[in-house]
Amino acid sequence: MLGFTTLRRFVRKERSFAGLAVLTLALGIGAAVTIFTVVNGVLFESLPYRDADRLLALDHEAPGLELPEMGVSQRLYLHYLENATTLDEVALRDQQRTTLTGDGEPERVLAARVTPSYFRALSAQTQLGRLFAEEEGRPGAEDVVVLSDGLWRRRFGADRAVLGRVLQVDSRPFVVVGVLAADFRDSDDIELYRARVVDPAEAQLGAFQDTALVKRREGVSEEEARADLERLSSGLETWFPEDAAAGILGRAGFKATLEPLLEQRVGDLREILWVLLGTVGVILAIACGNVANLFLVRVEERSHELGVRAALGASRWRAARDILGEGVTLALIAGAAALGLAQLGLFLLRRYGPQSLPRLDEIAINGRVVLFAAAISLVSGMAFGLLPALRGSTERLLASLRDGTRSASSGRGRHRTRSVLVAGQVALGLVLLVGCGLLVRTLLELRAADPGFDPTDTLTFRLTLPEAEYPEGDDVHAFASQALERIRALPGVASAGVGSTLPMDGFSGGSGYAVEDRPPAEDSLPPVFMEFRVSEDLLETLGARLVEGRWLTENDVRNRTGSVLVSRSIQQRFWPEESAVGKRIYPSRTSEDDGWYEIVGVVDDLHMQGIGEEVRDLVLRPMLGLEGAGHDIQGHLAFAVRTSLPPESLVPAIRSELWALDPNVPVAQVRTMERLVSASREQVSFTVVILLIASALALVLAAVGLYGVISYVVSRRTHEFGIRLAMGADRGDVTRLVVRGGLTVSLAGIGAGLLLALGTTRFLESMLFGVSKYDPPTFTVVPLLLLAVAVLASWIPARRASGVEPVTALRQD
Repeated sequence: MLGFTTLRRFVRKERSFAGLAVLTLALGIGAAVTIFTVVNGVLFESLPYRDADRLLALDHEAPGLELPEMGVSQRLYLHYLENATTLDEVALRDQQRTTLTGDGEPERVLAARVTPSYFRALSAQTQLGRLFAEEEGRPGAEDVVVLSDGLWRRRFGADRAVLGRVLQVDSRPFVVVGVLAADFRDSDDIELYRARVVDPAEAQLGAFQDTALVKRREGVSEEEARADLERLSSGLETWFPEDAAAGILGRAGFKATLEPLLEQRVGDLREILWVLLGTVGVILAIACGNVANLFLVRVEERSHELGVRAALGASRWRAARDILGEGVTLALIAGAAALGLAQLGLFLLRRYGPQSLPRLDEIAINGRVVLFAAAISLVSGMAFGLLPALRGSTERLLASLRDGTRSASSGRGRHRTRSVLVAGQVALGLVLLVGCGLLVRTLLELRAADPGFDPTDTLTFRLTLPEAEYPEGDDVHAFASQALERIRALPGVASAGVGSTLPMDGFSGGSGYAVEDRPPAEDSLPPVFMEFRVSEDLLETLGARLVEGRWLTENDVRNRTGSVLVSRSIQQRFWPEESAVGKRIYPSRTSEDDGWYEIVGVVDDLHMQGIGEEVRDLVLRPMLGLEGAGHDIQGHLAFAVRTSLPPESLVPAIRSELWALDPNVPVAQVRTMERLVSASREQVSFTVVILLIASALALVLAAVGLYGVISYVVSRRTHEFGIRLAMGADRGDVTRLVVRGGLTVSLAGIGAGLLLALGTTRFLESMLFGVSKYDPPTFTVVPLLLLAVAVLASWIPARRASGVEPVTALRQD
């Protein structure tokens, strides 16, 4: 690198050149460092637990039931706990919103039920009290809770006397036994933990209601742990010969799956982050190409000076070292500025990025990020300084001294390197624009996709009725009916309904079904239908569409007639040429003697888990089913209210009406249905925004690079243009000549870019919806856009060339 005095002299003398180079590089390096900081924080940094590399997320899959992620049943948990030989810990966890009352207004908080082994696996510590004892996970234990640091400070003012206090959680008393350490991090914003009680006498093999976490023993590999659990899960008929579920699961190819806990928490975001990191890498390459062109021009302008130095005995390595030193020095300055840009980028990400981004609060610039910034700055400086350094070899410099600066710099070979660099920039820019175009098309397809209902002007919210106060399905239904009656009476309310869940709200429950007159083949598996319960007018409130038959009525709900609605996909699957109305089905968990469900109507397919997700077969049952006993719908209610007023304006009135019925029932997760729908597009939208910014930057840099090369060529060919004009050439001919040169370089870059894009779009395939990775409109519009930019970038210097006065040009040289 250059010494400080030499650097100061270089910057002072070449202020414009140095400033432009640093700015160009800082943008490219800053983008790369910003995305790398996110990648580092999300993918590379270990989870904040001791022995985090030994933690694995446990799940199950059953290909025959078309269920890729099933969760864990209590019977399987006990099975693994007793028989696994490779694990130190097996822990169960489920989560739901619960009602916390006392010490202020009733509040809905996100709570988790965990076995005592959960905190041991995560090496959790408390700042007050203790964690769950082993016996508190067994039947008959006292109900106890552990608070998060956030809830302790927010609701209880960090009162250390909270230990031993009795809280009402879903109207049941729980004793506070501990407060977690402030630095404890879970996968979600869990504020309250209850002990998960597992009763071996009631544990069922086929009830997959929990998620699970395991910790492999020290010295045991992930592959060994996976083989151990596959051994225990693939032969369930042997372990549980009397359980009918074991046979069904065995025929479905049921087996345990394991993945590192970090990968499970990151999920699909891993692929997106790698795509974004590759994107900013392309931006950096384009920026380096621009700076390399600047250095080439500068070396050629200094060729006479450098030639004199070579003639006086300076070695070729001395000239190359000086050029490389200038490049590396400017790159390191740009790298330092890039760290500031990265800090700004992180601030914008936290403020405007998707809040669903995992580990968002853990993303920060640390030593690894600084080393990355230094490394890519050094590599970038050497990369764009290498070509100019080679151009500055002793032989070339002596030749320029002999032949004269003009002749040495005006030959075709002198411009070939710069043209290749610009063509490369155009090619890389096209790859980015194609990727961005595909995702923009995906976002448009998602926006145009039919969710199966009308989300406009609809407010949604959830509440949970405590089982202690509403023990029967009839009790829950009575509360829901009174609540709907009060809500419908509010000004501006057009209709209202309630169900066990709503579309786009994370619904995932399902069951195997038998279909009358469609007996399954021997040893085949029953079809699995997703299902949820609805009041008689929920679907009409949501704007769902009835394909045939009728809607559910109040009589269906109150009298438990066994009437159900099914989605169009079920009708097309089993009765494609006839009506489904009047056909009968029943869940395989029951028997025919328990009563058939009669199909009274078919509704259009509903996207229950997100617009980008596959539509699943769906059964819609009345709020009170045929069973009708026990806590039939478990008190989890999701309301939808269609209104002629702004939906959010109804929230205070709805809260007042519900609290008039029960002051201990909080209204939670208040969102418009339009917000729920848009949330399913959030991840794609975030990626599109980043790619749009990157593509715009790439387009600008490529255009600037082309403009710079054409302008330099024009300045060096002024004498030639003057002769052409003096010999009678038309000014339009000169304009076309220059534009043609720019288009030749651009077309070469576009051709190379198309070939490169055809090979790289496969990395985006899993992120696309309704769009092919070889989407013809995208592969047509993007090259045309780049061609238009190339024409503009070439036309401006071409106009200057055609405006040359012949006499003035002929006086030069």
